[in-house]
Amino acid sequence: MSKSKHITQDVPPKPQRRVLRNEDGALKPGWRLAAMVAGWLALTLAARLGASALLRALFGAWNLNPLTLSRAPRWAGTLYRWQGSVVTLVVDIAAIGYIALPCRVKLHPPRVSLWWAVGAGAMLLSAALFLLTDSLRLEWPLSRPHLSLGLLPLCALTLLTALAEELFTKGVVLDTLGGRGGIVAAALAFFLLNGGYSGTWISGVNVALLGTLCALLYRRHGLWAPVGFRWGWSFAGAFLLGQGGGDRAVYRLYGVSETLLTGGDAGLVYGIWLTLALGAMIAIVGKYKKLGIRNCKKLRG
Repeated sequence: MSKSKHITQDVPPKPQRRVLRNEDGALKPGWRLAAMVAGWLALTLAARLGASALLRALFGAWNLNPLTLSRAPRWAGTLYRWQGSVVTLVVDIAAIGYIALPCRVKLHPPRVSLWWAVGAGAMLLSAALFLLTDSLRLEWPLSRPHLSLGLLPLCALTLLTALAEELFTKGVVLDTLGGRGGIVAAALAFFLLNGGYSGTWISGVNVALLGTLCALLYRRHGLWAPVGFRWGWSFAGAFLLGQGGGDRAVYRLYGVSETLLTGGDAGLVYGIWLTLALGAMIAIVGKYKKLGIRNCKKLRG
């Protein structure tokens, strides 16, 4: 009788369920993003608290307060009045350094883009339209602009803040996740950073739309398109027209009627007009390829 042969087959091992890392040993995108966000939050919070504490200590040592401000040297008074901008500058520098070094997001030299002018142009044209329709009135006449040398550092600071936030929401969040999920996550990060949850429902919708538009601009044109758009809009709105808190603006605008449309004293972000404008821009940028226009290469920096 022949002995029966037992043929054994190698059973492939069950794939290990990897929670933190991929097969190549690298952290999974979700965990990598969580680590980078945690580091960014910790660093920017420490920079804000540290700079604020240092300024308070200096002003306390100099006995500088609103009551003694008129007797203080000019340079000390200027530093006291600009303390909020100084803190913002420190936070922006810390945020950009963190994203460029540990996160290794490359920052290429800026390229001139049409979107640099679109932001400021949309704000100025909107204000002109509301003036013509008597929705807004000038607090300072057009013949007497309130010009100040402080507009120059505010212009640079506005650009630096836009760069810091766009580097984080696009260079870190969007690039780490990729795809449509990355666009949604970048828009959500933008919404949280810019306090879209703290105003009215109209301002919340507008901040969400603005974050979505900036994410699409980044995908189509690279980093400097959303940075330029946000810089143009913010500087024109706050420091040229004084809407939304610009106390050193060239002109001060205030709402007298149709505030639901214009946003009134709070600025266009609180008005339905901006909802319509951002929706139209998102539709145009989102259909960029289908329009048959030249598709710009993505610039990751």
